[in-house]
Amino acid sequence: MARTPCQPLRCSYDHVEAPGGPFRIGRHLPCRRPQTATGELPTRVFAWMRDCVDAGSRSFAASRHSSRQPGRRTPFCGMTWLRGCVTTRSEGRPMRTVVLASQKGGVGKSTLAASLAACAASDGEMVVAVDLDPQGSFAEWGRLRQAERGVESNLRFRVVRPADLSDFHRRVMEHGATTTLLIDTAGTFDSTVDQALRHSTLCLVPTRASAPDLKALRPTIERLRFLERKFAFVLNGVDSRSPGRTADALAVLKAAGDVASVITQRAAFADSMASGFGVTELDARGAAASEVNGLWSWLKGRG
Repeated sequence: MARTPCQPLRCSYDHVEAPGGPFRIGRHLPCRRPQTATGELPTRVFAWMRDCVDAGSRSFAASRHSSRQPGRRTPFCGMTWLRGCVTTRSEGRPMRTVVLASQKGGVGKSTLAASLAACAASDGEMVVAVDLDPQGSFAEWGRLRQAERGVESNLRFRVVRPADLSDFHRRVMEHGATTTLLIDTAGTFDSTVDQALRHSTLCLVPTRASAPDLKALRPTIERLRFLERKFAFVLNGVDSRSPGRTADALAVLKAAGDVASVITQRAAFADSMASGFGVTELDARGAAASEVNGLWSWLKGRG
């Protein structure tokens, strides 16, 4: 008899270690899982996404192979991500330029940028924050913060025209005091975002665990690989009541690249954007603060 969508499925699980894990990944891809409210079948979505990632990787590798000079090894996502950096501290560490980018809007880039900026500043970093998103959510958070706390010595906000970004980045590097440059971008990939990515030492790609968000990752991945930028995903706004969906989405992301962190949907993030504070400042011992601290620690470990 045919299985109905509401019938439970029997499946075995693998345990996957990841930030915020371990998670259980169900080994039941040939089977159908219960349908969601939108009528989508998650297993088909995840299988489709894996195919997209594989296809993108193959096409990218083929294009690089055709342009490679004989006898010359072309680096990919290795030391090339440090190209253009200069020393800003006596201990010899290069300036960190973190760009938050995703072709799809509504994935929480500005919210993550705000809490990361506050967390980095609290950790002793000299942070410069730039908002290139016309929506201006990150810049508005900065204005709220300055109204509450005044001008801070180690967290400065700058308004930069997209056409002036390259010159601004050069001047910040030459000044030598900034240790972390944090850039929030619009939910699209155009020449403005490309400029920011070319200057990045690491690009964070926030995404949610829904089918539309996972489908929208393919152009983002392909663009980052074409530009030879080092990147990592942040699985953002996950529902703590749906660990299975989180685990499946995490498995898809791990097949495409590094996963920096898993961030749970919490009211603290909305409160932080409305107050001009980071979640680590609103409640230093809260769960949201712990997740952002974990993401910042991951970033620091990457240089």
